[in-house]
Amino acid sequence: MHNFQLLCGAVVIFFIIYSLVKVYNSEDIDHVIEPISSGISTIFAILIFLWNFQVIDVFITKILTNFFKNTIKDNGIIHIILLLISFILLKVILFYFFKGINSLIIHSQFKDLDKKNPFFIALVSCFGVIRGLIFIALIVLSIVIYNGSVENSKQVKFLKNFNIYKNLQILVDNNQITVVTNGVKENISSNKIIYYNGITVDEGVKSNKDIKNTSEKLTKNFKFDREKAYALYEWIGKNIVYDDEKAKNVMELNGNYESGAIITFNKKRGICFDFSCLFTAMAKDIGLKSRIIVGKAFNGNEYISHAWNQVYLEDENRWINIDSTFYNAGEYFDSCNFNEDHILEEIAGEY
Repeated sequence: MHNFQLLCGAVVIFFIIYSLVKVYNSEDIDHVIEPISSGISTIFAILIFLWNFQVIDVFITKILTNFFKNTIKDNGIIHIILLLISFILLKVILFYFFKGINSLIIHSQFKDLDKKNPFFIALVSCFGVIRGLIFIALIVLSIVIYNGSVENSKQVKFLKNFNIYKNLQILVDNNQITVVTNGVKENISSNKIIYYNGITVDEGVKSNKDIKNTSEKLTKNFKFDREKAYALYEWIGKNIVYDDEKAKNVMELNGNYESGAIITFNKKRGICFDFSCLFTAMAKDIGLKSRIIVGKAFNGNEYISHAWNQVYLEDENRWINIDSTFYNAGEYFDSCNFNEDHILEEIAGEY
């Protein structure tokens, strides 16, 4: 702890001396104030970006979906670039906001002071202290964000007992760091939900005799497509368990897990991709046309990558949304509120 305090003191002293020398040589107090505006705007931009990441991320997704359709909208790198551009724009706006305050209040009041005036020297020294503290805050904030995005064994722990670390940690909120980290991971690995461990959608929706027999048995007494589709939706929702461990490992690209309709039917567990593949496989077996949809869905805490289905009701001449993964969370069969927590990004396959 003592070494860190000495380092902080050295940083502050450095910026005091640097600020005095800079102003003395240039005779312009803006050379001290503008870096402060830049530092403050950076801190505020980081915090605002973290607090509002989901809103920004969903907004970008909607823009790409509406304007680029099936071209670059599925490129995770493009998504990340747009997130970075959003952050930079936010930072620039804040910088000019604080710069405007400087021009109106500080620059106009003190620009004509003699640089040898004791008050002027004291003022510049104060600005040096502020700049040093901002520099320290940015370093500690970076460590807080890093620690919030990695497992405990990889964290930088020597700063955790300091008040500046604790206060910034409260401001940042580890839950928000997790949201941002997951969002970035999704985009980096977003080549994407239509592939899991080398399984394509076409491979994922393959059926077998057991699946076909179950599908036919479930729907043999129904006349209308809606009734048949609901029977499949209900059976999957009641009989297939969501595999949280697999979901975590797939998101983190750990291990090699089998996916698709057959393995899900046999093991009675899977993730959203598996639920969707199984529904499509069963629908094919009884002559219902269906789609696998990929996009984002709200899980109660954040928007995450997700897969669900659309099924075509020929006797009603329309497609309806269904999400058997969310069966136990509410009514997700042709619900009028379906699009409130689902964002369609792409039709991954139609069968």
